[in-house]
Amino acid sequence: IRGTAHCALCDITHKGVSMKKEWREMSDNLDFDIELLHLNEQFPELEKITLGKTPCVVVSHGENLEIIVDADDLEECKKSVNSFRETLESALRSALTE
Repeated sequence: IRGTAHCALCDITHKGVSMKKEWREMSDNLDFDIELLHLNEQFPELEKITLGKTPCVVVSHGENLEIIVDADDLEECKKSVNSFRETLESALRSALTE
């Protein structure tokens, strides 16, 4: 992986080819797991939802998958792990109250 393609989520999670320390600390301290997947690692049901809409954050609740943070939201984080966490927490609150 050379990191030559632009990906707003990769900009948040990595600096160059190394995972950001801030990302690791943030994800280790969440009450839920985050799994980062490249496009070629998606299972078919996930690919159906995300096709043409990546990068994004998908939540799994029950048997449902839902995009809760889209590419524009990730760009607005401007590579910041803290901004991402705020965006994620807000999106989760909204998704769980629907």
